Amino acid sequence: MKKVKLPLEMASGKQVRSLQELKDNWDLEKVLAYYLNGRLLSWLKDRYCYDEAEKIEALEMKDEEDIGKALCDIFKIEFVVTEISKIDISVLENRNKRLEILRSYTADDIVLKNVDKVAFNQEELDILFNGNEICIYLFNNIYKIPLTLTNKNYIGIGDVEVFIDSQEMVDFKKLNITFENIRFDENYRKIMLKSPDYLYGEGKKFENSKNYLQAIEYYKQAAEHDHVDALTSLGYLYDMGYGVAQDDKLAVGYYQKAADLNSAWAMNNLGACYANGNGVEQNYDIAMKWYKKAAELGYSFSCKNIGSMYYYGNGVEKDYIKAFEWYKKAEDIAYACYTLGWMYEFGQGTEKNIEQAQAYYTKAAEKGYYDKDYQYDPTYRLGRILLFESNNIEAARECFKKYYDREKLNQLMDKFIEKIEQINMPSVYCALGYIDFGFGVTKSEGENRALQEIKKELKYKIKKICEEYENISMLICNLDSLSEVIVEQKEKSVVKDKKINLQREIEKLLLNLNNILPEEYYSYLEITYDEYEGDEAPIKRLFSMPKYMISCNVSEADRFLNNFIKENTFEINKFLNNYKNEIISKIQQLKNKI
Repeated sequence: MKKVKLPLEMASGKQVRSLQELKDNWDLEKVLAYYLNGRLLSWLKDRYCYDEAEKIEALEMKDEEDIGKALCDIFKIEFVVTEISKIDISVLENRNKRLEILRSYTADDIVLKNVDKVAFNQEELDILFNGNEICIYLFNNIYKIPLTLTNKNYIGIGDVEVFIDSQEMVDFKKLNITFENIRFDENYRKIMLKSPDYLYGEGKKFENSKNYLQAIEYYKQAAEHDHVDALTSLGYLYDMGYGVAQDDKLAVGYYQKAADLNSAWAMNNLGACYANGNGVEQNYDIAMKWYKKAAELGYSFSCKNIGSMYYYGNGVEKDYIKAFEWYKKAEDIAYACYTLGWMYEFGQGTEKNIEQAQAYYTKAAEKGYYDKDYQYDPTYRLGRILLFESNNIEAARECFKKYYDREKLNQLMDKFIEKIEQINMPSVYCALGYIDFGFGVTKSEGENRALQEIKKELKYKIKKICEEYENISMLICNLDSLSEVIVEQKEKSVVKDKKINLQREIEKLLLNLNNILPEEYYSYLEITYDEYEGDEAPIKRLFSMPKYMISCNVSEADRFLNNFIKENTFEINKFLNNYKNEIISKIQQLKNKI
């Protein structure tokens, strides 16, 4: 195994890795310290500097000036008496011993670099207090912490206990005092056990580690003191069924109590219960009332929820403008950013603005919003804008790389395939209504009008099929292009050519339509002759030929249209299925390269 050659760090922070770098960045105090702890010798041998290493080994312990001068001579550095006068070997030796002890407890480079900020006992801690240090490390001992000294961060190394001289809970947050990796003395721990804030904090730790049963025990103790966050947390756990059987009514009870104590979080959750009918009868008016109360307290999730009520028209008239305004108040919420992106992209409640859509999709992706249905995922929408609106393939590729990990990319590919497999021949209902041209036409005129009406209806049906296939073609084109963006493919896409062929296949329908013979329609045309009767009949007979009633036999017309569509779409379906299989195969290949 190749040996790792560690550098020496000078006082300037420069990491020296060669003999020349050591000379260029010479720092006598640092070199002397490395000489005393043996690292200088090891460093030289690792770099095959054997001449210098032999001279170092031959040095005898002398006073600071002699050792300093000898080291300068070995490395051909000018010796300056004023520099060595600032160095105390005993201090360096003591520092090296402390470093050696610390390394047996931690490999944290930050701690080791701050060895001078580590207290090994109370006396050393008091000295650090005099130096006005903000971040202080406490090593393996018991320490008394004065509450008169604020703005301190105490970090424990090893087994550290701190003594707090107080008979009540101390608001360390107010004093800007923090503790890491320490335990408090026994008396203060007893005081903490009676504190609702402490109980809630412990419960939160257990909830974060998914130990819900322990979390509930602590929350319940804190809730006995009307701790609003503990009450709301209990409501949430019962609402979701985490660690307990799901109980909507009990959840509502906890939310209601916390909401009455002015908890915006609880107000929002209570509003959601009314909006969804969980534990209470569904009531959008009451939901809106609680959402707005929470929003007045600055709770962003409630602003988002109000926006959604207006967006989807839940309990209120659908209003994109109001939805947009409320979502704008919740820009710190990922889902709100995503929806704002969507509204800008499609001009809902605001003017269409692709640049703003791109900005909000980016914010939503940065905040971690993700939807497995890729069409509603901000990263997909952002990538699509970059690819199809900006024609920026590299930016689209970077977008997917930044916000999608391997699992999400695979999910995206699977969704592409699933979506393509769902594409089938569109079901276009083919039927004619009753066509009645009334009296006043000859038989040939009536037949001609009926034939034109039938052709017009058939052309409309085929036009709808063409539109469906155009949408399908574009969908596959988009999916295929986006999948190619995800992994760097240099070969040219064949989607464009395939799309043209698909359109040509559709156009065959229109060509076949023009070749249909009029006789094919006669089987479902009903032509009847009626004599005129009444007082006006003789007069009408003088001025007109016999008139006919021309109508359509609806069932026969439907049969004809349906058969025509089926016969002429068999080949196009075959073409489409081959196309789908080819694209799926291509995406599978790309998926294997992720």
